[in-house]
Amino acid sequence: MLPLTIPPIPKKGVEKLLQSFPTLTKHKVFHVGDLENPRQINGDFEGPLLSVSSHPDAWRKIARLGNSPTWRIVGVRPHSKKSAKTDTRLCFLDARTLKKKPDSHLQWAASLGLVTPAIRWAAEIPIGEDDEMGISLHPTLEEATIEHHGHLPPKETNVWDSGQELTAFWNQRKPENTPLNPGLTETAVLALLIELGAAINPELPDGIWWTDILNPCNYSAPRGGISPSKPHKTLFQN
Repeated sequence: MLPLTIPPIPKKGVEKLLQSFPTLTKHKVFHVGDLENPRQINGDFEGPLLSVSSHPDAWRKIARLGNSPTWRIVGVRPHSKKSAKTDTRLCFLDARTLKKKPDSHLQWAASLGLVTPAIRWAAEIPIGEDDEMGISLHPTLEEATIEHHGHLPPKETNVWDSGQELTAFWNQRKPENTPLNPGLTETAVLALLIELGAAINPELPDGIWWTDILNPCNYSAPRGGISPSKPHKTLFQN
């Protein structure tokens, strides 16, 4: 997998910021699909990172990957400076716990002009096959009202808009540089921090993990995204 192109921004404060985030480790994660040219479609939630899951069969169904190959992704950290053994676990930022923390990463991005505050209208929309509801963001109340399926009217909400550099970073594995949905701006910032951290300190997290509910009918499964620049091994499964 080719390395990512990173915007020319200062790395000062990146290591300290990443070290302040909650993390978790995973022993077994899998990528389903092409490793050399992993596809990135408009609905991707991991952006340019390598998508992984702890439930590859569920992810195959969700992403409609058919007979695509399955790969186990293994960490290669040394256990310690005095040991030759390798720690095969992967370390991830814990996205769910991070949402309960101050938005220092977004403030960092704003200070560099990567994001700007904005207003959107949130509409409730049905997702999946079990009548579960999700949120879509719209620039006007009129557009939100058309899409809205909830009992209460659409709500005005504060969001972060992605600037050109962050959008280009997120879209670099897509055929077109399309506008970034504000709902993914925070993930794009975290992905950029992960990629910047890979060039600073190999002990920093390998990627981001979302502890989503395992429910393929609603397009949901625990998942993550790994920096292609971090050292790891890939083992063919089937």
